[in-house]
Amino acid sequence: MCGSDALRFATKGGLCHLLQVAVQLVVCPRCGRRSPARAAACAFCGAALGRPATPAAPAPSFYERALEAHGRGKSREALELFEQGLGATPPGPAHAQLWRGKAEVLLATGRRVEALRCFDKAIEIDATDREAWLSRAHVLAQQGKREEALKSVDRALQFAPKHEAARKLRAELISAGQAAAQAAAAAPAAPTASSTAAPGSASEAARAHVSLPGGTPALGMRALPATGDPLLEQAQALLDKGRPADALPLVDQVLAQAPRAGHGLLLRAQCLVACKKWEDAPAAFERALQVLTPGEPMATTARFQQGQVLADLGRTAEAVRCFEEAAIAAPNAAEIWFAKGAAELRSGFREDAQRSLSRFLSLAPPRLATQIAQAQEWLQRMQ
Repeated sequence: MCGSDALRFATKGGLCHLLQVAVQLVVCPRCGRRSPARAAACAFCGAALGRPATPAAPAPSFYERALEAHGRGKSREALELFEQGLGATPPGPAHAQLWRGKAEVLLATGRRVEALRCFDKAIEIDATDREAWLSRAHVLAQQGKREEALKSVDRALQFAPKHEAARKLRAELISAGQAAAQAAAAAPAAPTASSTAAPGSASEAARAHVSLPGGTPALGMRALPATGDPLLEQAQALLDKGRPADALPLVDQVLAQAPRAGHGLLLRAQCLVACKKWEDAPAAFERALQVLTPGEPMATTARFQQGQVLADLGRTAEAVRCFEEAAIAAPNAAEIWFAKGAAELRSGFREDAQRSLSRFLSLAPPRLATQIAQAQEWLQRMQ
Protein backbone atom coordinates (compact mmCIF):
# COMPACT_ATOMS: atom_id res chain seq x y z
CA MET A 1 0.00 0.00 0.00
CA CYS A 2 1.46 3.31 -1.04
CA GLY A 3 1.59 6.33 1.22
CA SER A 4 -1.42 8.10 -0.33
CA ASP A 5 -3.61 4.97 -0.07
CA ALA A 6 -2.63 4.52 3.57
CA LEU A 7 -3.57 8.14 4.31
CA ARG A 8 -6.98 7.74 2.68
CA PHE A 9 -7.61 4.50 4.61
CA ALA A 10 -6.58 6.11 7.89
CA THR A 11 -8.79 9.15 7.25
CA LYS A 12 -11.77 7.00 6.38
CA GLY A 13 -11.25 4.83 9.42
CA GLY A 14 -10.97 7.86 11.68
CA LEU A 15 -14.21 9.32 10.31
CA CYS A 16 -16.06 6.04 10.88
CA HIS A 17 -14.77 5.96 14.41
CA LEU A 18 -15.94 9.53 15.02
CA LEU A 19 -19.41 8.76 13.62
CA GLN A 20 -19.67 5.67 15.80
CA VAL A 21 -18.71 7.64 18.90
CA ALA A 22 -21.17 10.43 18.00
CA VAL A 23 -24.00 7.90 17.85
CA GLN A 24 -23.14 6.75 21.36
CA LEU A 25 -23.11 10.22 22.89
CA VAL A 26 -25.84 11.34 25.31
CA VAL A 27 -26.88 14.84 26.40
CA CYS A 28 -26.35 15.74 30.04
CA PRO A 29 -29.70 16.63 31.66
CA ARG A 30 -28.01 19.30 33.78
CA CYS A 31 -25.53 21.21 31.57
CA GLY A 32 -26.64 20.07 28.10
CA ARG A 33 -23.20 18.92 26.97
CA ARG A 34 -22.55 15.59 25.27
CA SER A 35 -20.77 12.70 26.91
CA PRO A 36 -20.21 9.05 25.92
CA ALA A 37 -23.23 6.91 26.69
CA ARG A 38 -21.11 4.38 28.55
CA ALA A 39 -19.96 7.03 31.05
CA ALA A 40 -21.69 6.91 34.43
CA ALA A 41 -21.53 10.68 34.91
CA CYS A 42 -21.06 13.83 32.86
CA ALA A 43 -17.36 14.67 32.42
CA PHE A 44 -18.15 18.40 32.68
CA CYS A 45 -20.57 18.79 35.64
CA GLY A 46 -20.65 15.32 37.21
CA ALA A 47 -24.42 14.80 36.77
CA ALA A 48 -25.66 11.22 36.43
CA LEU A 49 -26.25 10.19 32.81
CA GLY A 50 -28.86 7.51 33.41
CA ARG A 51 -32.15 7.55 31.53
CA PRO A 52 -34.29 10.41 32.85
CA ALA A 53 -37.08 9.29 35.13
CA THR A 54 -40.56 9.37 33.64
CA PRO A 55 -42.27 12.48 35.02
CA ALA A 56 -45.02 11.66 37.47
CA ALA A 57 -48.58 12.25 36.35
CA PRO A 58 -49.89 15.57 37.67
CA ALA A 59 -52.20 15.34 40.65
CA PRO A 60 -55.89 15.81 39.82
CA SER A 61 -56.97 19.41 40.04
CA PHE A 62 -59.59 20.66 42.48
CA TYR A 63 -61.98 20.92 39.53
CA GLU A 64 -61.44 17.30 38.47
CA ARG A 65 -61.70 16.00 42.03
CA ALA A 66 -64.90 17.97 42.61
CA LEU A 67 -66.50 16.62 39.44
CA GLU A 68 -65.49 13.10 40.40
CA ALA A 69 -67.06 13.54 43.84
CA HIS A 70 -70.25 14.93 42.29
CA GLY A 71 -70.37 11.98 39.91
CA ARG A 72 -70.34 9.68 42.95
CA GLY A 73 -73.29 11.55 44.41
CA LYS A 74 -71.26 13.47 47.01
CA SER A 75 -72.43 16.95 46.14
CA ARG A 76 -71.45 18.42 49.50
CA GLU A 77 -67.89 17.11 49.12
CA ALA A 78 -67.79 18.51 45.59
CA LEU A 79 -68.85 21.96 46.78
CA GLU A 80 -66.20 21.87 49.53
CA LEU A 81 -63.53 21.00 46.93
CA PHE A 82 -64.65 23.88 44.73
CA GLU A 83 -64.39 26.22 47.73
CA GLN A 84 -60.90 24.93 48.52
CA GLY A 85 -59.88 25.36 44.91
CA LEU A 86 -61.14 28.94 44.80
CA GLY A 87 -59.09 29.71 47.91
CA ALA A 88 -55.93 27.92 46.80
CA THR A 89 -55.82 28.72 43.09
CA PRO A 90 -54.02 31.92 41.98
CA PRO A 91 -56.28 34.46 40.23
CA GLY A 92 -56.74 33.62 36.58
CA PRO A 93 -58.82 31.59 34.10
CA ALA A 94 -58.92 28.59 36.44
CA HIS A 95 -61.14 30.61 38.77
CA ALA A 96 -63.83 30.93 36.11
CA GLN A 97 -63.83 27.17 35.60
CA LEU A 98 -64.15 26.57 39.35
CA TRP A 99 -67.04 29.03 39.67
CA ARG A 100 -68.81 27.42 36.72
CA GLY A 101 -68.31 23.93 38.13
CA LYS A 102 -69.66 25.01 41.50
CA ALA A 103 -72.67 26.56 39.78
CA GLU A 104 -73.44 23.33 37.92
CA VAL A 105 -73.40 21.33 41.16
CA LEU A 106 -75.64 23.87 42.88
CA LEU A 107 -78.00 23.81 39.92
CA ALA A 108 -78.16 20.02 39.96
CA THR A 109 -79.19 20.11 43.62
CA GLY A 110 -81.97 22.63 42.99
CA ARG A 111 -80.20 25.71 44.41
CA ARG A 112 -80.82 27.93 41.41
CA VAL A 113 -80.35 31.33 43.02
CA GLU A 114 -76.89 30.41 44.31
CA ALA A 115 -76.06 28.79 40.97
CA LEU A 116 -76.95 31.97 39.11
CA ARG A 117 -74.64 33.98 41.35
CA CYS A 118 -71.78 31.56 40.62
CA PHE A 119 -72.37 31.74 36.87
CA ASP A 120 -72.21 35.52 37.18
CA LYS A 121 -68.86 35.18 38.97
CA ALA A 122 -67.51 32.93 36.23
CA ILE A 123 -68.56 35.38 33.52
CA GLU A 124 -67.13 38.30 35.46
CA ILE A 125 -63.73 36.59 35.38
CA ASP A 126 -63.96 35.18 31.84
CA ALA A 127 -66.52 36.96 29.66
CA THR A 128 -65.82 34.51 26.79
CA ASP A 129 -66.96 31.42 28.75
CA ARG A 130 -69.70 30.29 26.39
CA GLU A 131 -70.77 27.36 28.60
CA ALA A 132 -71.29 29.70 31.56
CA TRP A 133 -73.39 32.01 29.40
CA LEU A 134 -75.48 29.09 28.12
CA SER A 135 -76.02 27.57 31.56
CA ARG A 136 -76.97 31.01 32.88
CA ALA A 137 -79.51 31.30 30.06
CA HIS A 138 -81.06 27.95 31.03
CA VAL A 139 -81.49 29.09 34.64
CA LEU A 140 -83.05 32.38 33.59
CA ALA A 141 -85.37 30.56 31.19
CA GLN A 142 -86.51 28.26 33.99
CA GLN A 143 -87.18 31.34 36.11
CA GLY A 144 -89.31 32.81 33.34
CA LYS A 145 -86.92 35.68 32.57
CA ARG A 146 -87.09 35.22 28.83
CA GLU A 147 -85.51 38.51 27.74
CA GLU A 148 -82.51 38.08 30.05
CA ALA A 149 -82.16 34.46 28.95
CA LEU A 150 -82.11 35.54 25.30
CA LYS A 151 -79.33 38.02 26.03
CA SER A 152 -77.24 35.29 27.66
CA VAL A 153 -77.86 32.91 24.76
CA ASP A 154 -76.80 35.59 22.30
CA ARG A 155 -73.55 36.07 24.23
CA ALA A 156 -72.91 32.32 24.07
CA LEU A 157 -73.55 32.34 20.32
CA GLN A 158 -71.25 35.33 19.95
CA PHE A 159 -68.34 33.08 20.93
CA ALA A 160 -69.70 29.87 19.36
CA PRO A 161 -72.09 30.74 16.48
CA LYS A 162 -72.75 27.08 15.64
CA HIS A 163 -73.36 25.90 19.21
CA GLU A 164 -76.30 23.53 18.70
CA ALA A 165 -77.67 23.64 22.26
CA ALA A 166 -77.53 27.45 22.33
CA ARG A 167 -79.30 27.75 19.00
CA LYS A 168 -81.99 25.32 20.14
CA LEU A 169 -82.59 27.22 23.38
CA ARG A 170 -82.78 30.51 21.50
CA ALA A 171 -85.41 29.09 19.15
CA GLU A 172 -87.46 27.84 22.13
CA LEU A 173 -87.29 31.22 23.86
CA ILE A 174 -88.38 33.06 20.73
CA SER A 175 -91.22 30.58 20.22
CA ALA A 176 -92.32 31.06 23.84
CA GLY A 177 -92.30 34.82 23.38
CA GLN A 178 -94.43 34.60 20.27
CA ALA A 179 -96.89 32.27 22.00
CA ALA A 180 -97.15 34.65 24.97
CA ALA A 181 -97.75 37.59 22.64
CA GLN A 182 -100.50 35.71 20.81
CA ALA A 183 -102.12 34.72 24.11
CA ALA A 184 -101.99 38.32 25.33
CA ALA A 185 -103.57 39.55 22.10
CA ALA A 186 -106.40 37.02 22.40
CA ALA A 187 -107.03 37.73 26.11
CA PRO A 188 -109.67 40.26 27.23
CA ALA A 189 -108.40 43.79 27.71
CA ALA A 190 -106.93 44.54 31.12
CA PRO A 191 -108.91 46.85 33.42
CA THR A 192 -108.05 50.51 33.29
CA ALA A 193 -107.29 50.68 37.01
CA SER A 194 -105.92 48.11 39.41
CA SER A 195 -108.82 48.79 41.75
CA THR A 196 -111.33 47.26 39.32
CA ALA A 197 -110.26 43.78 40.35
CA ALA A 198 -109.71 42.77 43.91
CA PRO A 199 -106.05 41.98 44.72
CA GLY A 200 -105.53 38.27 44.43
CA SER A 201 -108.87 37.68 42.75
CA ALA A 202 -109.43 34.84 40.31
CA SER A 203 -109.18 37.14 37.29
CA GLU A 204 -105.84 38.58 38.45
CA ALA A 205 -104.43 35.15 39.33
CA ALA A 206 -105.50 33.65 36.00
CA ARG A 207 -103.42 36.20 34.12
CA ALA A 208 -100.34 35.01 36.02
CA HIS A 209 -100.54 31.52 34.59
CA VAL A 210 -97.92 31.81 31.81
CA SER A 211 -96.34 28.76 30.16
CA LEU A 212 -92.90 28.02 28.73
CA PRO A 213 -92.15 25.54 25.91
CA GLY A 214 -93.55 22.16 26.86
CA GLY A 215 -96.64 23.48 28.61
CA THR A 216 -95.26 23.46 32.16
CA PRO A 217 -96.25 26.51 34.19
CA ALA A 218 -93.37 29.00 34.49
CA LEU A 219 -93.21 28.96 38.26
CA GLY A 220 -89.75 30.45 38.61
CA MET A 221 -88.93 34.11 39.17
CA ARG A 222 -90.58 35.67 36.15
CA ALA A 223 -92.38 38.67 34.85
CA LEU A 224 -95.92 39.12 36.10
CA PRO A 225 -98.74 39.93 33.67
CA ALA A 226 -99.92 43.45 32.98
CA THR A 227 -102.30 44.90 35.57
CA GLY A 228 -103.24 48.25 34.09
CA ASP A 229 -101.39 50.09 36.88
CA PRO A 230 -98.80 52.31 35.15
CA LEU A 231 -96.41 52.29 38.12
CA LEU A 232 -96.45 48.50 38.47
CA GLU A 233 -95.97 48.07 34.74
CA GLN A 234 -93.06 50.50 34.84
CA ALA A 235 -91.59 48.62 37.79
CA GLN A 236 -92.01 45.32 35.94
CA ALA A 237 -90.21 46.75 32.90
CA LEU A 238 -87.32 47.89 35.10
CA LEU A 239 -87.11 44.45 36.73
CA ASP A 240 -87.06 42.80 33.30
CA LYS A 241 -84.13 45.04 32.35
CA GLY A 242 -82.17 43.93 35.40
CA ARG A 243 -82.80 47.10 37.42
CA PRO A 244 -84.66 45.80 40.51
CA ALA A 245 -83.25 48.56 42.73
CA ASP A 246 -84.99 51.12 40.52
CA ALA A 247 -88.19 49.07 40.44
CA LEU A 248 -88.56 48.74 44.22
CA PRO A 249 -89.42 52.45 44.94
CA LEU A 250 -92.18 52.33 42.34
CA VAL A 251 -93.66 49.17 43.86
CA ASP A 252 -93.46 50.71 47.34
CA GLN A 253 -95.26 53.79 46.02
CA VAL A 254 -98.14 51.59 44.81
CA LEU A 255 -98.25 49.67 48.09
CA ALA A 256 -98.34 52.91 50.07
CA GLN A 257 -101.70 53.61 48.41
CA ALA A 258 -102.92 50.00 48.27
CA PRO A 259 -101.15 47.94 50.99
CA ARG A 260 -103.11 44.80 50.11
CA ALA A 261 -102.43 44.80 46.37
CA GLY A 262 -101.46 41.18 45.86
CA HIS A 263 -99.79 41.78 42.55
CA GLY A 264 -97.65 44.55 43.99
CA LEU A 265 -96.67 42.51 47.05
CA LEU A 266 -95.55 39.60 44.88
CA LEU A 267 -93.63 41.90 42.55
CA ARG A 268 -91.91 43.45 45.58
CA ALA A 269 -90.80 40.00 46.77
CA GLN A 270 -89.39 39.24 43.34
CA CYS A 271 -87.52 42.54 43.34
CA LEU A 272 -85.96 41.67 46.71
CA VAL A 273 -84.71 38.38 45.29
CA ALA A 274 -83.29 40.15 42.23
CA CYS A 275 -81.58 42.65 44.57
CA LYS A 276 -80.02 39.66 46.40
CA LYS A 277 -81.77 40.56 49.64
CA TRP A 278 -82.19 36.88 50.38
CA GLU A 279 -83.04 37.17 54.07
CA ASP A 280 -85.89 39.65 53.45
CA ALA A 281 -87.48 37.75 50.55
CA PRO A 282 -89.26 34.87 52.41
CA ALA A 283 -91.18 37.31 54.64
CA ALA A 284 -92.09 39.41 51.59
CA PHE A 285 -93.54 36.35 49.86
CA GLU A 286 -95.44 35.52 53.04
CA ARG A 287 -97.01 38.99 53.08
CA ALA A 288 -98.13 38.50 49.49
CA LEU A 289 -99.58 35.08 50.34
CA GLN A 290 -101.65 36.57 53.17
CA VAL A 291 -103.50 38.59 50.52
CA LEU A 292 -103.56 36.22 47.54
CA THR A 293 -106.34 33.66 47.36
CA PRO A 294 -105.01 30.19 48.36
CA GLY A 295 -104.93 27.73 45.49
CA GLU A 296 -105.01 30.42 42.79
CA PRO A 297 -102.14 30.25 40.25
CA MET A 298 -100.54 33.47 41.47
CA ALA A 299 -100.57 32.24 45.08
CA THR A 300 -99.12 28.90 43.97
CA THR A 301 -96.36 30.71 42.12
CA ALA A 302 -95.60 32.83 45.20
CA ARG A 303 -95.44 29.77 47.47
CA PHE A 304 -93.15 27.95 45.05
CA GLN A 305 -90.82 30.94 44.74
CA GLN A 306 -90.75 31.30 48.52
CA GLY A 307 -89.71 27.64 48.75
CA GLN A 308 -86.90 28.20 46.26
CA VAL A 309 -85.46 31.05 48.31
CA LEU A 310 -85.74 29.08 51.55
CA ALA A 311 -83.97 26.12 49.94
CA ASP A 312 -81.19 28.37 48.71
CA LEU A 313 -80.82 29.75 52.24
CA GLY A 314 -80.43 26.20 53.57
CA ARG A 315 -83.83 26.24 55.35
CA THR A 316 -84.83 23.00 53.65
CA ALA A 317 -87.51 21.88 56.14
CA GLU A 318 -89.41 25.13 55.57
CA ALA A 319 -88.85 24.83 51.84
CA VAL A 320 -90.36 21.34 51.80
CA ARG A 321 -93.54 22.66 53.42
CA CYS A 322 -93.79 25.40 50.78
CA PHE A 323 -93.34 22.91 47.94
CA GLU A 324 -95.93 20.58 49.49
CA GLU A 325 -98.50 23.35 49.52
CA ALA A 326 -97.62 24.35 45.95
CA ALA A 327 -97.86 20.72 44.80
CA ILE A 328 -101.37 20.41 46.25
CA ALA A 329 -102.49 23.46 44.27
CA ALA A 330 -100.64 22.50 41.05
CA PRO A 331 -100.20 18.69 41.07
CA ASN A 332 -99.09 18.55 37.43
CA ALA A 333 -96.32 21.17 37.63
CA ALA A 334 -93.11 19.20 37.13
CA GLU A 335 -90.82 21.95 38.48
CA ILE A 336 -92.54 21.81 41.87
CA TRP A 337 -91.99 18.08 42.23
CA PHE A 338 -88.31 18.34 41.31
CA ALA A 339 -87.71 21.15 43.80
CA LYS A 340 -89.66 19.26 46.45
CA GLY A 341 -87.66 16.07 45.88
CA ALA A 342 -84.35 17.93 45.99
CA ALA A 343 -85.29 19.66 49.27
CA GLU A 344 -86.50 16.39 50.80
CA LEU A 345 -83.27 14.67 49.80
CA ARG A 346 -81.19 17.43 51.41
CA SER A 347 -83.35 17.13 54.55
CA GLY A 348 -82.79 13.37 54.74
CA PHE A 349 -86.37 12.37 53.82
CA ARG A 350 -85.34 9.66 51.36
CA GLU A 351 -88.71 7.95 50.90
CA ASP A 352 -90.49 11.25 50.35
CA ALA A 353 -87.75 12.29 47.92
CA GLN A 354 -88.18 9.06 45.95
CA ARG A 355 -91.91 9.67 45.58
CA SER A 356 -91.46 13.31 44.57
CA LEU A 357 -88.72 12.60 42.04
CA SER A 358 -90.68 9.71 40.52
CA ARG A 359 -93.65 12.03 40.17
CA PHE A 360 -91.39 14.62 38.53
CA LEU A 361 -90.13 12.10 35.98
CA SER A 362 -93.70 11.16 35.06
CA LEU A 363 -94.51 14.81 34.31
CA ALA A 364 -91.25 16.40 33.10
CA PRO A 365 -91.15 17.75 29.53
CA PRO A 366 -87.99 17.25 27.41
CA ARG A 367 -86.84 20.84 28.01
CA LEU A 368 -86.00 19.88 31.61
CA ALA A 369 -83.33 17.44 30.41
CA THR A 370 -80.79 18.48 33.06
CA GLN A 371 -83.24 17.95 35.92
CA ILE A 372 -84.44 14.67 34.40
CA ALA A 373 -80.90 13.29 34.33
CA GLN A 374 -80.27 14.46 37.89
CA ALA A 375 -83.51 12.95 39.20
CA GLN A 376 -82.72 9.62 37.53
CA GLU A 377 -79.25 9.63 39.07
CA TRP A 378 -80.61 10.40 42.55
CA LEU A 379 -83.23 7.66 42.32
CA GLN A 380 -80.71 5.09 41.12
CA ARG A 381 -78.39 5.99 44.01
CA MET A 382 -81.20 5.60 46.56
CA GLN A 383 -82.10 2.09 45.42
